[in-house]
Amino acid sequence: MTAWRPYPQRRRHAFAVLAPLWLIFFCASVQLVIVAPVLPRIREELQLGADSEPVLGLIGTSFAFSLTLVALIAGALSDRLGRRAIILMGSSAMSVTLLLHEFAVTVELLILMRGLSGAAAGLLTGSFAAYVGDYFPYDKRGRAIGWILSGFAAGWIIGIPAGAVMADRIGFAAPFVAFGWIMVVAFGLALFFLPRPDVKLDDAPLSFRRVSAKYLSLLGRRQPGTTVLCYLLMYSCAGLFLYFLPTWLEEEVALSSTEVASLFVVAGVSQVVGSPIAGRISDHLGRKALIVAASVCVCGSVGSVTLLVSGFATAMIFFGLAMIFDSFRAAPMQALMSQLVPSDQRGAFFSLCNAIGQFGFGLGSALAGWLYVKAGYFSSSLAGAFCMALSAIAIWVMISEPEQKAPA
Repeated sequence: MTAWRPYPQRRRHAFAVLAPLWLIFFCASVQLVIVAPVLPRIREELQLGADSEPVLGLIGTSFAFSLTLVALIAGALSDRLGRRAIILMGSSAMSVTLLLHEFAVTVELLILMRGLSGAAAGLLTGSFAAYVGDYFPYDKRGRAIGWILSGFAAGWIIGIPAGAVMADRIGFAAPFVAFGWIMVVAFGLALFFLPRPDVKLDDAPLSFRRVSAKYLSLLGRRQPGTTVLCYLLMYSCAGLFLYFLPTWLEEEVALSSTEVASLFVVAGVSQVVGSPIAGRISDHLGRKALIVAASVCVCGSVGSVTLLVSGFATAMIFFGLAMIFDSFRAAPMQALMSQLVPSDQRGAFFSLCNAIGQFGFGLGSALAGWLYVKAGYFSSSLAGAFCMALSAIAIWVMISEPEQKAPA
């Protein structure tokens, strides 16, 4: 990586700026799903009963709901205090809350710790891209964001499988504590190497009325409001499908914890490969049709998982294809969203979508626990497929393809 020299007065090497952001994103991005492969160990160590899935579902719900509430506040707060201050606040808070998982000796304490971690993650949601926009010139931002977002794929490829193995061999708290120490290092790097961008901040006093009016305006318009609804449905699908998938694979398909962990490696690699290809195809063929087609494929995959997966080999193939389908949905969706609102509303729009999406994941994981007890994982996967089908219909009917210039 070369020294990009974002602004003349700052000649810090780009690696010094991106390294702490990448490391923080690596830790924060996997927190929503790291619980899923650890659930069997949590039930064993905390000696929960056979019908404890509804309680286990609340672990994911507490994280997602607290993230949602804090994220809506953090977006406006970062405009007031600056992105660097919010990143330092969020990374320090997350390092402490993750380390405190060592003392989660009851399921109630664990739910509390996940809720506090979600609040810390809410401070970080949306801060990375906003910081890049503040610090790097426009012609360098794509490359910078690309480096940071690779931390998400690294979390799936390295973080989640390693966390699952650690939980199996040491204890369920081990992966959370390990991520906590990594976050301590990331906070130190950010404190010493992350400069404060010299940009104009919002000096208007913060008020509930002012912030809520902006969000309500977005919800009241057809295309932005439909996109927020789709985020709710898509993330609900993810919560319904993913949360008890490792438990079902271990209990019903008889896979080992190591085999389940390797599936997340396949998921990460599939996303790394699929996302750039999906973005390139959408530039040529349009985004709306590709999003709808990929959503239909995801719907079929989620709804048929219990019928098609019978062992490790079929699970590997199925999981890889499902994640490729999802990457063909997610990458064009982000590009489409960037044209649905003016540039001065994009920050609030993405913050609102992410917050509502996290709420949907929490809602889906809570519903997944209830369905798992009542009718098994088959009912949970069908409910997830139904949510994705509704999202595809809403996009096809309510969202128009923005006009775009033909790519060079």
